[in-house]
Amino acid sequence: MDGEKTVYLIEKIDDEPHFKQWLKLNWEVLFEEEQHGWYVTPELWPQDRTRAPFDRWCDVEYHTVVEDRGTVPLIDDEM
Repeated sequence: MDGEKTVYLIEKIDDEPHFKQWLKLNWEVLFEEEQHGWYVTPELWPQDRTRAPFDRWCDVEYHTVVEDRGTVPLIDDEM
């Protein structure tokens, strides 16, 4: 792996136990997203798409703060 990580912004979760519950309900969606990033053709994805390979292949970190330090501020297109 090249060291790059994908960051997923999700709804506000108060603490790590709640995050673990969220992950228990949503790991499959994340796993498919990651596999799609590796190979766009699902037929090339591993046959075993259970939680065990997800846990082996994907490092999941819980963070509560995200800051945008870009030079251009984010603009809400719907405002």
